[in-house]
Amino acid sequence: VADNLLALSEIDLSEVTIAAYCNEETATFGADNNFAAASIPCTSFFGKSITSVVLPASVKSIGFAAFAGCDQLTTIAFPASLDSISGYAFSGSGLTSVELPTSVKTVGEGAFARCENLASATVGSENIGKDAFYADAALAALTLNKEVKTIGDGAFKSCSALTGINIEGSALESIGNEAFAYTSISALDLSAQKSLKTVGGWALAKTPISTATLPNSVSSVGEGTFFYARQPHHSSSLHFRWCRSTCGRKHRASNGYRNGRFLILQRLRHAEFHHSKEHQPHRHKSDGWHDRS
Repeated sequence: VADNLLALSEIDLSEVTIAAYCNEETATFGADNNFAAASIPCTSFFGKSITSVVLPASVKSIGFAAFAGCDQLTTIAFPASLDSISGYAFSGSGLTSVELPTSVKTVGEGAFARCENLASATVGSENIGKDAFYADAALAALTLNKEVKTIGDGAFKSCSALTGINIEGSALESIGNEAFAYTSISALDLSAQKSLKTVGGWALAKTPISTATLPNSVSSVGEGTFFYARQPHHSSSLHFRWCRSTCGRKHRASNGYRNGRFLILQRLRHAEFHHSKEHQPHRHKSDGWHDRS
């Protein structure tokens, strides 16, 4: 039977009820012999040549690397019962689109990383884990539903086809380090995200972003957030506006540099930054990096 599973291409678990299982007597070093009910076990279909899967209607979780490396698996429907997707569950798979139900609270680290054919994703999870969609080069359409609260470090890093984000809600609280670095995002308006507190370091580094708007609620913007934004034309500039309430005056600040790294100057009520080829950091031999005006 085990040998025949290697040729398995279609799996229909729609009528299956997954029971809990634990057998400590046969446990081997490093192996997990404790399986929860209503859960697809870790690495259960790892690297298999399956083309389609129908999950049980009652499944609650998908285990670590359960479908990782299934490069012929192009589509899968997630039931409304699903609560969590563990790390690397579908990494390296052939999925072309992902639509997660709002019941999913957590998407684990690298869950959909390196899915080369993944072109669209709709995510409503409260927590999008580290590197969750890392290096999905074809990902061009991204929708974050109203439930999304945190975007983990590198969650969409190196999604080179991604030019924008559709955020339907206003519950977003934090954006992690390098979350959208090396993407093709050219504009980002987060003014409706009234709960947003932090934007991590290098979050939009190496992007062609030209405009960015943050809400009044933001209290921390990390180092290098717009570091070396890849401008489509040398004459273009980066305009950054922080939507804080004014006290009858507008504050302006030029780019800040330290050790060659772009810094967002914090505690400004209104700020507009201009970044162009003509305005670059200039290094003096005597005292390090300075902003040349």
